[in-house]
Amino acid sequence: MARYATTYYLAGRLYRSRYPNYRHHKPFEIYPEAWYWIRSGLRKAWFKLSERNVQARLSGSLAKKFFLVPLQVYNDSQVRHHSDFRSVRAFIAQVLNSFARSAPEDCYLVFKHHPMDRGHRHYGRQISDQAEEAGLAGRVMYIHDQHLPTLLKAARGVVVINSTVGLSALLHGAAVKVLGRCIYDLEGLTHQGRLDSFWREPVKPSQDVFNRYKDYLIHLTQVNGSFYSGEPVVLSGDAPQLLSRRPPPEALHEPVLETREAA
Repeated sequence: MARYATTYYLAGRLYRSRYPNYRHHKPFEIYPEAWYWIRSGLRKAWFKLSERNVQARLSGSLAKKFFLVPLQVYNDSQVRHHSDFRSVRAFIAQVLNSFARSAPEDCYLVFKHHPMDRGHRHYGRQISDQAEEAGLAGRVMYIHDQHLPTLLKAARGVVVINSTVGLSALLHGAAVKVLGRCIYDLEGLTHQGRLDSFWREPVKPSQDVFNRYKDYLIHLTQVNGSFYSGEPVVLSGDAPQLLSRRPPPEALHEPVLETREAA
């Protein structure tokens, strides 16, 4: 990924004159980005040391006693265009306020920083200051590089804006509350009530509904492969046909409607 990123930014810099009207969706300067990634590496080493006992605690004594809030990258277009939040900081503030107002006193709130955003942003001061002001000192944690599937299995519930982590949480049977707009925020999958009610009575996904929805997504949208593995993308079965034609709108909605009825 580092090689790809270096090549990408060098090409953007060297050939900028050929595309004078091009506007990138985020800052496109080599030197600031290089510093952010150096800082990211330094922070990763520090968090590995300073948070070395966090995962054992969350999957042990605090299992099913904490709500996990995975944060998205600060300039994620999903946040800007598919939510009502001005920023990730605004999302943090709303979640903390709701937790302070409505969560049981024996529950903890855990914010997990996005690994691709480690060098760009740090929300420690905001989280600690707001938690102390709300009387939540000792019940709010801010973590970074722990193993996500382990956390999802141990969490009592997961709060997202519209991250694909929500799908991973559903896969592990965790209750999910969505605060943005995303394709999996459906009855039978996610908590449909208000955030305040989620802390006390989180609604877990129906396994049958999730299995149907997962099959639906895989069948219509997914191809096995990775941009970073070096392995060729292999199309099998009816994948080529799925890629070459767009299904009619009514076909996209029918399985979801069947899923809702099943719920």
